[in-house]
Amino acid sequence: MAKYKLAISIPTYDRADSIDLMLNEIIEITEKLKIGVYIFDGSPNDETKKICEKYKNYTCLNYISHTGEVKKRHWEAAIIPDCDYLWICRDRSILKSEFYGILLRLLEENYDVMVIADIINNSDKKMHLMSSPCDLFKNYLLSMTLFGSYIVKKEILKLAGESIEAKYYKSFALLAKVFQGIAKKNDFKALNIPFDYKTNCFIIPNKNWLNSEQLFDTWGDDWIKMIDDLPPCYNEYKEKAKHARDIDFWKFYSILDLRMHGSIDLKNVIKYRNVIKQVSSNPLLFFIFAGLIPQKLVKPFIKIFKPITNIFESIWSKISKEINNAKKSLKKKNKQ
Repeated sequence: MAKYKLAISIPTYDRADSIDLMLNEIIEITEKLKIGVYIFDGSPNDETKKICEKYKNYTCLNYISHTGEVKKRHWEAAIIPDCDYLWICRDRSILKSEFYGILLRLLEENYDVMVIADIINNSDKKMHLMSSPCDLFKNYLLSMTLFGSYIVKKEILKLAGESIEAKYYKSFALLAKVFQGIAKKNDFKALNIPFDYKTNCFIIPNKNWLNSEQLFDTWGDDWIKMIDDLPPCYNEYKEKAKHARDIDFWKFYSILDLRMHGSIDLKNVIKYRNVIKQVSSNPLLFFIFAGLIPQKLVKPFIKIFKPITNIFESIWSKISKEINNAKKSLKKKNKQ
């Protein structure tokens, strides 16, 4: 029998103040409800360890020093906790403590996965019950890339195989294992709980932006590899999944915003041009154009040309939709 029904696992790196704020928010309720809290600390100093020592009288708290590579630390944060259900959270945000009793009651229903921070459909206030892995994949894949967005039964990871292969993309290894595991389950059951991420989570703002290479490595190469490597049962939805960030990252103004913060530059747009074509419905020209604008001029450019670019983006969206519909029709005819 597992030590905990539910364990919260937090991989962290040099964010002692953040860990202190988070533990202060949740430690009383996790102790009361017997929810395990695991801190996997990769910090180059003892500051996070000292914070955890402040809470040493709480038996639910488990501190693990882990100075190895990030990918391995994140994976061990999934494997080590002794629990029936695993909830991996980031070190900057966590669901507020008043909801933990609700989560435990819902876990008694024996769900395989519970999505609890839906960043796309959070205007929908109804719970969504799913009995097919494909339903989870096509509706919640992008939401589940967010740390803390879902709780998974540890049994699912065992079905997928509790090892992390060398080929595994550093950003989405656990998510890949979840979708591999549930594909092997005959009696799959999942639930989306309509918590509003922004209002129901305790959030510590992050001012860091991915640099250009990190952005395209993560949301280009890693994203494509993860989706392509998933079992054939998801094939029908894979191409659409690759374009999931069209709703935010790859909108024209988001591209300009990324350029303004240094997350897009012309050198990496050219380097990753084939990747960009696979993950964005917008033309490569958008990215090249953004990369050519000097960072300091992006903000005034947006103010001056916003009405024009809104029209252009709307027209392109309609054209892209027609092209995609035509491709689908052609595929159907070829199958016939």
